[in-house]
Amino acid sequence: MDGDIIGNTYRCKVNYTCSSYDEEVLSAKLVIAANKLEKNYESYGVYFQDVITKGNVETTLGVRVDQETLLNNVNVAPRANVEWNVFGDQSTRLIGGASRYYGRSFLKYEINQTLASWRTNTTYNYTTDGSVKKITTQTDKSLSDYDLDTPYSDELMLAWAQRMGPVDAMLKLVNRESRDAVHKAKDEDGLYYYNNEGRSSTNSVSLSFDQRTPFTLLGTDTRLSFAVGWQESKSNSQSDAAYDEVLDEDPVFYKGKVIDISELPSWDYNIPFTVKLSSNTVIPAWHLHWSNFVNVKSGGTVAQDSKVNDPDNGLDIYEDKDFDDLVTVDSQIQWRPPIFSSSEGYLQVKVTNLFDDVVSTTTSSISSTQSYTSGRKISMEVGMRF
Repeated sequence: MDGDIIGNTYRCKVNYTCSSYDEEVLSAKLVIAANKLEKNYESYGVYFQDVITKGNVETTLGVRVDQETLLNNVNVAPRANVEWNVFGDQSTRLIGGASRYYGRSFLKYEINQTLASWRTNTTYNYTTDGSVKKITTQTDKSLSDYDLDTPYSDELMLAWAQRMGPVDAMLKLVNRESRDAVHKAKDEDGLYYYNNEGRSSTNSVSLSFDQRTPFTLLGTDTRLSFAVGWQESKSNSQSDAAYDEVLDEDPVFYKGKVIDISELPSWDYNIPFTVKLSSNTVIPAWHLHWSNFVNVKSGGTVAQDSKVNDPDNGLDIYEDKDFDDLVTVDSQIQWRPPIFSSSEGYLQVKVTNLFDDVVSTTTSSISSTQSYTSGRKISMEVGMRF
């Protein structure tokens, strides 16, 4: 920025009432200092994997080791998967897995924290004797100042895969427990700090059917896929901006009883029920691959702070907010001309949310801004292997 950005807020000095603008006094001043931002961030990772086969049982063992230069943590994520080919002919397979996954890059949050450190807030409190008390606050810390752990998720998976004539079916159950999510809280002096107290739990089940043998019509080959899924999520994050959220550790009043805030429905547009139908058509004469996807998502429910306290115990009362259902259609056409066959070249055009249907995903009951699902997107991609 070329210069400081200054914003002033004025109010009436006495009882918040004025007979003219001349009676207003300075209430708050926000200064965003002119500055320049440069951040260097590096991430390193290595993955080891071994596959052991004995009879009809195949065991895959792996471990991923990552280190990044912001939190400077070394993260070790073990992963294991066991697959039993029951009859030895791939007709029936039982699969089990246990994996750990670590959180995404913190570079975005470090940049936001640095930008926030350029802001200086000053409030002016006027007393009845005419004096004024000035309070100045500024955020000048980095995420790296808090010795944070990297958020992670432990996942357990069980699956049953079954061949049913020309169709492959799979029933999958997944439990994911996430820990050490980063939150912003206040200390005894009213100053903000970051901690690793965020956590969530998700259970899901899905049933999918994939057509293994395509059906032919007018020189085209088409495969269909169908999947239905259900999930339940709980989290102690009740905002869609959890890394900037103040974590409330007090119990809350919800559906007639006192519960821990971690027992509330998760914040993240909690979708309990989904249906997906897709088709993939190959047109050899034109060298085209045409794919279509129909996605049905039930709206789900999120718990919101009603900003009303229970008269008996003074606890915050949380109430359900129901989201609307959403149906979207995606379409993708890929052209693979013979002249580029040796380099696997292609031209692809993709349209997501073809009919531009959107629903509100705003989780806060007091926010002045509204958020929505993504509308129509059109993209073109060119690919080639060298």
